[in-house]
This record gives sequence, C-alpha cells and structure tokens, in this order.
Amino acid sequence: WYRTSYTDGTRRIKWFRSTDDGQSWATPQIVADMGGGLQFHPAVATNEDGDVYITYMHSPASSPGVSDSAACFVIRSVDNGVSFSAPIRLSDRYSNPYNSDFHHEYNWIAAIKGKLFAAWTDYRHLNPNIFVSGYKVNQLSNNNAATAYGGTTKTLYSDSTNRWNSVYIHDGKIHHTSSSNDGFSWEIDTILSGTLGGITSTSNPILVEASEGKLHVVFASTGNGIYHTRKAINGAWSTPTKIYNASSTSYPSLIINHDTGHVVFVSYSSG
Repeated sequence: WYRTSYTDGTRRIKWFRSTDDGQSWATPQIVADMGGGLQFHPAVATNEDGDVYITYMHSPASSPGVSDSAACFVIRSVDNGVSFSAPIRLSDRYSNPYNSDFHHEYNWIAAIKGKLFAAWTDYRHLNPNIFVSGYKVNQLSNNNAATAYGGTTKTLYSDSTNRWNSVYIHDGKIHHTSSSNDGFSWEIDTILSGTLGGITSTSNPILVEASEGKLHVVFASTGNGIYHTRKAINGAWSTPTKIYNASSTSYPSLIINHDTGHVVFVSYSSG
C-alpha cells in the first residue's frame, strides 16, 4: 500500500505503504520535492509489473491564484515505491486554475501494458479544458487531448461474485449496496463509516476490488483522518481502521496491484 499527501505551507507530495493488507503502515515520506512552490492534486497508479506512477500539479508560485501558476508532473518508481524518479513535466506550459470556477478538478491516471495515461484539467484558454499525456517505453509525450475529474471508483462489477457494488455518501454516512441482477434491484444498504462523524463531500469514499474478490474502501473523515475498511466474499465489512491521523484530510484515492495498495490523499497539515 502507498498513500500520498500534500501539506499546507510547503505542500509537498507524501507517500507511505503497507505490505500486510493494511494492518500496518510505514512512516510517510516526501516524494517529488520540487524545492519550493506548491504541489497538490496527487493521483496514483500501478501497472502489471508493479511500477508506481504518481501525477500531481505543481505551482512555482508561493501562493495560489498567480497567473500561469500550475502544470502537471509525473514521477515513477520501478522498485515498488522504494525510490522515485525525478519529476517530469507532462503539460507543455503552465496555466492558471483560478481562471475558472472549476479549479477543484482533480487529476486522473491509469497504467497498463507498458503504457501510462495521465489526464488533468488545463486552463490556458481561460476555460477548463481536458488534456492528456501518454507514456510508453520510458518516453513521455506532450500530446494533449483529454482529462477526467478524479480517478476514483464509486461503482464496480465483481467477476468473483457476479455482483455490482456501489458506495456513496448519504445523511453524513458512507453506504455500500450491491446488486445481483445487473442493477434492476439493490440490497439494503450497509453503513461503512459506523459512528464516525466528519463525513462530507470531501470524504470521497473509494471502492476497489482486490484478489479473491475482496473489497476495500478508503475514505476521509474531517477532524479525524483517513480510514480503511474491507470485506471478503460472503463476509461482513470490517470496522473502519484509522490509517492516518490528522484533523483535516480530504479526497483520498486507492488502487491495488499485486496485493499492494496505493493511497493518495490531501492533507492540510505541516507534518
């Protein structure tokens, strides 16, 4: 498992990992230190070889809102996150996200069969536009064409159980439901967040299926931190476990590759 954050003040991208199904986590470490400015909106992906990719936005300005202040960068690890490459800029120029009311659009990234596709929202034409960059055979392209809002799964189909699964927020709680008849009817919800408070739109619950059909959900709780819960086939959801303690976190994202989970999230603290 990996997870990434950026912090107020310095706003650096951080990550840490777990290799025991989320039971324990390493100490967070800074990756992609640009030596200044602001880094934010991280996204993470792995490929079938276990390589790890992290994209994020970087602004050389000391504060948000400066003209032409943000560009998309990527870093890569070929040793399962032990070390990362130097940052490579994907967007061919900086643009100002404060040109638009949509400056909270987040990055998306996917890696498969030796290729990487990174997408982000670009504001060089004053209005938000979708841009994409492709990666292949250790070469990065600046061909721009598309992007997406947040690569965060809320609904998935499990081949292991032949069921659709969905997580969502309602009445300040995180719910899970499933369907065995292709969505024509859905089971009674299970509340995943238990008695936890601080569930808001920024909690962003992420649903991912691992090996043997096990489901994992990661979410943020304002005032508490980042939580993880899991469910085996025919099992019950586990009690949410706090995997990061902080007063202000938001927008986590999760991906699992070869039984290694990778989490990115936003942290508004200096530690």
